[in-house]
Amino acid sequence: MWERGVGEGDVGGVLGLSPVDWGKFAESEGWSDVEVARLQLTAAQWVSPLLFAPVFVDVKPPERVAFDLVVDQVAITLHRASRDGLSELEVGEVARARAEELAAKVREAGLEGAPDLRRTARPPVRGVGGVSLSVGVLGSAG
Repeated sequence: MWERGVGEGDVGGVLGLSPVDWGKFAESEGWSDVEVARLQLTAAQWVSPLLFAPVFVDVKPPERVAFDLVVDQVAITLHRASRDGLSELEVGEVARARAEELAAKVREAGLEGAPDLRRTARPPVRGVGGVSLSVGVLGSAG
């Protein structure tokens, strides 16, 4: 079992992955922060169906470190495939294959994570037409 607060280097070492220095990447490619964020978001969309990305406060759990490392690598794969002139369909296939390959490594290392399905709050009580009863009464016509 992995402990919270395990370093990126520890998780990366087990997975054989290194984080991407996105500042250097943007500088070398002449990209803006927005373009880099778009690439990362696209990569995350390929990885998200395969791995859980836990939300965290303060200390990043090892499962999130693994997710982020996989997103970095899928983003680089997307960039290279696109730069190499592959069609949109081919780029997607390459990204999917890389995401699946890395997700398997993450699962093998026991870092896939799982959503916490425990309820932290009761769901809102629904009234007529799906309107929450907790909204309150606005008044009555008279």
